[in-house]
Amino acid sequence: MSSGYTDDGPTIKACKIINIEFITAIHFLIRAYKDNILGEDIAFAKLEKLKKYGRYSSRIIDDAYKKIKEA
Repeated sequence: MSSGYTDDGPTIKACKIINIEFITAIHFLIRAYKDNILGEDIAFAKLEKLKKYGRYSSRIIDDAYKKIKEA
């Protein structure tokens, strides 16, 4: 079964309970960077947009910055 995409909290919990793989916009962004689809400047710009418009905790945003920097 392929992964689904969601950023909806209740849907993420349901996926975990019934063992369905999922990715979030943050995961998608990091993967796009690691796969050389996006450059570092663009990845950071998109992460800034997610920080501004998404409902992510500062811990998640900080972790994403680190993962992009370390890749």
